[in-house]
Amino acid sequence: YDMPAAVEPLKRYVDIRRRVGELCVHYFGEYRADSKERYRDKESVADLLLIEILIAVFFFMLSLTVLVRIFASARNTVYRADAETRALAEAQNVAETLYGADDPESVLKEAGYIASHGVFSRRFDDFAISVTVSRENTAAGVMHKAEVRGFCHEDDPEAKRQSDEELFVLPCAWYLAGQPG
Repeated sequence: YDMPAAVEPLKRYVDIRRRVGELCVHYFGEYRADSKERYRDKESVADLLLIEILIAVFFFMLSLTVLVRIFASARNTVYRADAETRALAEAQNVAETLYGADDPESVLKEAGYIASHGVFSRRFDDFAISVTVSRENTAAGVMHKAEVRGFCHEDDPEAKRQSDEELFVLPCAWYLAGQPG
Protein backbone atom coordinates (compact mmCIF):
# COMPACT_ATOMS: atom_id res chain seq x y z
CA TYR A 1 0.00 0.00 0.00
CA ASP A 2 1.54 3.27 -1.11
CA MET A 3 0.67 5.96 1.45
CA PRO A 4 1.97 8.99 -0.51
CA ALA A 5 -0.14 7.95 -3.52
CA ALA A 6 -3.22 7.71 -1.30
CA VAL A 7 -2.61 11.17 0.18
CA GLU A 8 -2.09 12.82 -3.23
CA PRO A 9 -5.83 13.39 -4.01
CA LEU A 10 -6.29 14.99 -0.57
CA LYS A 11 -3.36 17.32 -1.22
CA ARG A 12 -4.90 18.29 -4.56
CA TYR A 13 -8.23 19.04 -2.86
CA VAL A 14 -6.56 21.21 -0.21
CA ASP A 15 -4.61 23.03 -2.92
CA ILE A 16 -7.79 23.68 -4.93
CA ARG A 17 -9.56 24.92 -1.83
CA ARG A 18 -6.65 27.27 -1.03
CA ARG A 19 -6.72 28.66 -4.56
CA VAL A 20 -10.49 29.19 -4.40
CA GLY A 21 -10.00 31.03 -1.11
CA GLU A 22 -7.35 33.24 -2.70
CA LEU A 23 -9.67 34.00 -5.61
CA CYS A 24 -12.51 34.82 -3.24
CA VAL A 25 -10.28 37.15 -1.21
CA HIS A 26 -9.11 38.80 -4.42
CA TYR A 27 -12.69 39.16 -5.64
CA PHE A 28 -14.26 40.35 -2.38
CA GLY A 29 -11.28 42.30 -1.05
CA GLU A 30 -8.86 41.85 1.82
CA TYR A 31 -9.84 40.94 5.36
CA ARG A 32 -9.54 43.56 8.05
CA ALA A 33 -8.02 42.61 11.38
CA ASP A 34 -9.92 43.48 14.56
CA SER A 35 -8.90 42.05 17.97
CA LYS A 36 -7.56 38.63 16.89
CA GLU A 37 -10.49 37.94 14.56
CA ARG A 38 -10.46 38.36 10.82
CA TYR A 39 -13.74 39.49 9.43
CA ARG A 40 -15.34 41.27 6.59
CA ASP A 41 -18.80 42.63 6.46
CA LYS A 42 -21.55 40.02 6.85
CA GLU A 43 -22.52 39.97 3.17
CA SER A 44 -19.06 39.09 1.87
CA VAL A 45 -18.60 36.35 4.50
CA ALA A 46 -21.94 34.90 3.48
CA ASP A 47 -20.90 35.13 -0.18
CA LEU A 48 -17.64 33.28 0.53
CA LEU A 49 -19.53 30.59 2.40
CA LEU A 50 -22.04 30.30 -0.44
CA ILE A 51 -19.28 29.89 -3.03
CA GLU A 52 -17.57 27.22 -0.94
CA ILE A 53 -20.85 25.35 -0.49
CA LEU A 54 -21.55 25.56 -4.23
CA ILE A 55 -18.11 24.14 -5.01
CA ALA A 56 -18.66 21.30 -2.52
CA VAL A 57 -22.08 20.56 -4.09
CA PHE A 58 -20.49 20.58 -7.55
CA PHE A 59 -17.89 17.98 -6.49
CA PHE A 60 -20.61 15.91 -4.83
CA MET A 61 -22.76 15.94 -7.98
CA LEU A 62 -19.75 15.05 -10.13
CA SER A 63 -18.90 12.05 -7.94
CA LEU A 64 -22.56 11.03 -7.83
CA THR A 65 -22.71 11.05 -11.64
CA VAL A 66 -19.67 8.80 -11.86
CA LEU A 67 -21.12 6.38 -9.33
CA VAL A 68 -24.47 6.18 -11.13
CA ARG A 69 -22.70 5.38 -14.41
CA ILE A 70 -20.66 2.65 -12.71
CA PHE A 71 -23.76 1.04 -11.21
CA ALA A 72 -25.65 1.26 -14.52
CA SER A 73 -22.76 -0.41 -16.31
CA ALA A 74 -22.68 -3.18 -13.70
CA ARG A 75 -26.44 -3.69 -14.09
CA ASN A 76 -26.11 -4.01 -17.87
CA THR A 77 -23.28 -6.51 -17.44
CA VAL A 78 -25.44 -8.64 -15.13
CA TYR A 79 -28.38 -8.59 -17.57
CA ARG A 80 -26.13 -9.56 -20.48
CA ALA A 81 -24.54 -12.42 -18.51
CA ASP A 82 -28.01 -13.67 -17.57
CA ALA A 83 -29.09 -13.59 -21.23
CA GLU A 84 -25.95 -15.49 -22.28
CA THR A 85 -26.55 -18.16 -19.64
CA ARG A 86 -30.18 -18.65 -20.65
CA ALA A 87 -29.23 -18.74 -24.36
CA LEU A 88 -26.64 -21.45 -23.72
CA ALA A 89 -29.10 -23.50 -21.67
CA GLU A 90 -31.71 -23.25 -24.45
CA ALA A 91 -29.12 -24.23 -27.08
CA GLN A 92 -28.10 -27.28 -25.04
CA ASN A 93 -31.76 -28.28 -24.69
CA VAL A 94 -32.24 -28.02 -28.45
CA ALA A 95 -29.10 -30.07 -29.14
CA GLU A 96 -30.19 -32.80 -26.73
CA THR A 97 -33.67 -32.85 -28.29
CA LEU A 98 -32.17 -33.27 -31.75
CA TYR A 99 -29.92 -36.22 -30.80
CA GLY A 100 -31.47 -39.36 -32.23
CA ALA A 101 -34.36 -37.56 -33.97
CA ASP A 102 -35.39 -39.19 -37.26
CA ASP A 103 -36.89 -35.93 -38.53
CA PRO A 104 -35.11 -32.94 -36.87
CA GLU A 105 -37.12 -30.41 -38.89
CA SER A 106 -40.43 -31.54 -37.39
CA VAL A 107 -38.90 -31.64 -33.90
CA LEU A 108 -37.77 -28.02 -34.28
CA LYS A 109 -41.16 -26.90 -35.62
CA GLU A 110 -42.90 -28.54 -32.65
CA ALA A 111 -40.54 -26.66 -30.32
CA GLY A 112 -41.66 -23.33 -31.83
CA TYR A 113 -38.80 -22.67 -34.23
CA ILE A 114 -39.66 -20.98 -37.53
CA ALA A 115 -38.01 -22.18 -40.76
CA SER A 116 -36.60 -19.63 -43.20
CA HIS A 117 -34.18 -20.54 -46.00
CA GLY A 118 -33.08 -23.74 -44.28
CA VAL A 119 -32.45 -22.06 -40.92
CA PHE A 120 -34.76 -22.59 -37.95
CA SER A 121 -34.86 -19.67 -35.54
CA ARG A 122 -36.65 -18.56 -32.42
CA ARG A 123 -36.44 -15.19 -30.66
CA PHE A 124 -36.75 -14.84 -26.93
CA ASP A 125 -36.88 -11.64 -24.86
CA ASP A 126 -33.17 -10.86 -24.90
CA PHE A 127 -31.59 -13.62 -26.98
CA ALA A 128 -32.24 -15.70 -30.09
CA ILE A 129 -31.38 -19.25 -31.16
CA SER A 130 -30.90 -20.39 -34.74
CA VAL A 131 -30.41 -23.99 -35.90
CA THR A 132 -29.03 -25.15 -39.24
CA VAL A 133 -29.66 -28.85 -39.98
CA SER A 134 -28.01 -30.92 -42.71
CA ARG A 135 -28.33 -34.57 -43.64
CA GLU A 136 -25.83 -36.89 -45.34
CA ASN A 137 -27.15 -40.18 -46.67
CA THR A 138 -24.78 -43.14 -46.76
CA ALA A 139 -25.22 -46.79 -47.66
CA ALA A 140 -25.35 -47.80 -43.98
CA GLY A 141 -27.53 -45.01 -42.60
CA VAL A 142 -28.02 -41.27 -42.25
CA MET A 143 -25.61 -38.80 -40.68
CA HIS A 144 -27.40 -35.71 -39.30
CA LYS A 145 -25.45 -32.57 -38.46
CA ALA A 146 -26.72 -29.42 -36.79
CA GLU A 147 -25.24 -26.11 -35.73
CA VAL A 148 -27.00 -24.33 -32.89
CA ARG A 149 -26.10 -20.64 -32.67
CA GLY A 150 -26.91 -18.26 -29.85
CA PHE A 151 -27.32 -14.52 -30.31
CA CYS A 152 -27.70 -11.72 -27.77
CA HIS A 153 -29.93 -8.73 -28.57
CA GLU A 154 -28.09 -5.41 -28.53
CA ASP A 155 -30.13 -2.20 -28.42
CA ASP A 156 -28.48 0.70 -30.21
CA PRO A 157 -30.45 3.82 -29.21
CA GLU A 158 -28.40 6.12 -31.47
CA ALA A 159 -29.09 4.04 -34.59
CA LYS A 160 -32.65 3.26 -33.37
CA ARG A 161 -32.30 -0.43 -34.19
CA GLN A 162 -31.56 -3.78 -32.63
CA SER A 163 -28.62 -5.92 -33.62
CA ASP A 164 -27.77 -9.49 -32.66
CA GLU A 165 -24.27 -10.38 -31.55
CA GLU A 166 -23.30 -14.03 -31.96
CA LEU A 167 -22.40 -15.58 -28.62
CA PHE A 168 -21.56 -19.17 -29.48
CA VAL A 169 -21.85 -22.00 -32.00
CA LEU A 170 -22.75 -25.43 -30.64
CA PRO A 171 -22.14 -28.18 -33.23
CA CYS A 172 -23.90 -31.51 -32.85
CA ALA A 173 -24.11 -34.66 -34.97
CA TRP A 174 -25.83 -38.03 -34.73
CA TYR A 175 -25.86 -41.13 -36.87
CA LEU A 176 -28.92 -43.27 -37.48
CA ALA A 177 -27.87 -46.68 -38.67
CA GLY A 178 -30.06 -49.02 -40.67
CA GLN A 179 -31.77 -46.33 -42.72
CA PRO A 180 -29.95 -46.43 -46.02
CA GLY A 181 -30.25 -43.33 -48.12
